[in-house]
Formats: sequence, structure tokens, C-alpha cells
Amino acid sequence: LFPYTTLFRSHLSDIMKGALKNGEFVPYYQPKVNMCTGDTVGAEALVRWIRPDGEMQMPGSFLPFFEQNGFIVEIDLHIFEETCRLMKEWADSGIAVKTVSCNFSRRHFKNPSFARQLAGIADRFGVPHGLLEVEITESIVMEDIYSVRKCFGQLKELGFKLAIDDFGAGYSSLGLLEQLDVDVIKLDRSFIRSESKKIKEEIVVRGVVAIASELGMEIVCEGVETKEQADMLVRVGCLIAQGFYYARPMPAGEFRKRLHGAQ
Repeated sequence: LFPYTTLFRSHLSDIMKGALKNGEFVPYYQPKVNMCTGDTVGAEALVRWIRPDGEMQMPGSFLPFFEQNGFIVEIDLHIFEETCRLMKEWADSGIAVKTVSCNFSRRHFKNPSFARQLAGIADRFGVPHGLLEVEITESIVMEDIYSVRKCFGQLKELGFKLAIDDFGAGYSSLGLLEQLDVDVIKLDRSFIRSESKKIKEEIVVRGVVAIASELGMEIVCEGVETKEQADMLVRVGCLIAQGFYYARPMPAGEFRKRLHGAQ
């Protein structure tokens, strides 16, 4: 299933733990922006692998393999911990910290202690749980909705925010809205990519936004790359966006400056 040779898989297995210990896996932050005001209202933490020679490995080159061999669990928790550490650092320097979402693999939802584990990390750095968003893809929900619902209930009780990523990429999306108590729905970029079906596209997005809004969920659209896409989203009531049109994923120091400049 993966475009890796046996030799390359073996190489990744040999170096991954040392790379984690050496701090080579770092969080980059892609801002979430209010399209009406231009304000940064939050961010998503995304992992990057920066080798000792400065070369950056993008997630697609290693995350599928780490998902396969289970190392993804350590990577997810490392990025979450680094995010908590940075958020405390920003808050201590007087910066108004925004909500940050962190992605988690399907593997975490087999761990009955997952919610308590995240709470322990956040509490160690004194980060309010309400400033942390647990983000998973729609496909994970569809694979095992029972385990996800149970874990989401625990996370909710502890005060964490919950987000469904890639919403609309699957087939049972609207049914999920009534089954899961989530805070944020992230519309899949496919909703705004069709050049030949713009009218239908806008009608569908308007309907999803209306339903989610009625249920008290925040709507974020991913992959916004043009002003035309942004204008359409604002017309249908989706005000928060993530995408290259507003900002690319950036190192923590650059995102810190962005937060500081917004005050």
C-alpha cells in the first residue's frame, strides 16, 4: 500500500526513534483565519521532519509508514506535548494564545487512557483544555464510531474541543453530525475545487454550513487558495478558512510573531 521499498522502510525503522530523541520532528502551524476580518483565530499543528542537514521531510514521505508500524502514536503525542510547551511559553510572554488543533491517529482510540493521557500533558504545562482541539479525520470515525464516541465523551468531560477533519470526503457525513458531539467541522477541500460545478458546489456547502451551524458547530474550510473560493464561502456563511491564500504552515517562531502582531 505504500510507495516504499523494503530498504527504505528498513532505513526509516532504523532512524525514527533517534530522530524523535534528537528533536527532528517539529510542529509547524497553519493559521485559521476569519475571512471577514483577517484575524488569526487559531491554528492547526502539523508535523515536519527536519533532518540534521536541514532537509525537510514532508509528512507524506513518512507518516503512512509510521501509521503502519505504530510509531505514529509517539509522533502525535510528541507534537501535542511540544504544542502545549509552546502555548505556555507564548502565554508567559504576554501573548493572547488562540486555540490549536492537533491531529491524532486511529490507533489512539484503542487506548482507554487516551483522554487522561492528553489531560496529563496539558496540565503539566498549565494549558487550559479549552484551548486544545483534538482533530481526527472523518474516515477514522466511520471505521469505529463506537470507540470514537466513547473517547470523545471522555475528552468532552475533560474540556477539550473536538474536530472532524476531511468532512465530506466520505459517504455518511450528514449522519455523523447527529451522532457526534463535536465543536468543529472542517470541510474537505473537495467542496471548493470543482471548476465545472460551481453552482451545485455552492448549494451543497450552504446546506452543510446551515445544518452544522444550527447544531452549534463551528465550520472551517480547508484548502482555500483563491479569493473566489473565499468569497463563495463567506456568501454561504462559512467564515473561517485555512489555506495557502491566507497562510502556509509556518515554524513556531513565525506563528508566535503573527500572534504577537495581532495584539
